Amino acid sequence: MLSRSYCLHQARVCLSLARLTADANAKRRLEEMALTFAERIGGSDDLDIAQTFAAVRPSNRQADSSES
Repeated sequence: MLSRSYCLHQARVCLSLARLTADANAKRRLEEMALTFAERIGGSDDLDIAQTFAAVRPSNRQADSSES
């Protein structure tokens, strides 16, 4: 089992890389990976993982881009 701090670190790395890339497919995949790591953390943390990563859910991003 992966430690919580490792999963949180990896989720942050994925989100940072997603912000830097211009490739839409890579961005989506990195965001999905961040969510996977966040789900592995489970429970509630000081950072409230559910709220932290809800903003990058692919379904939310697709809805935002369809409004443009």
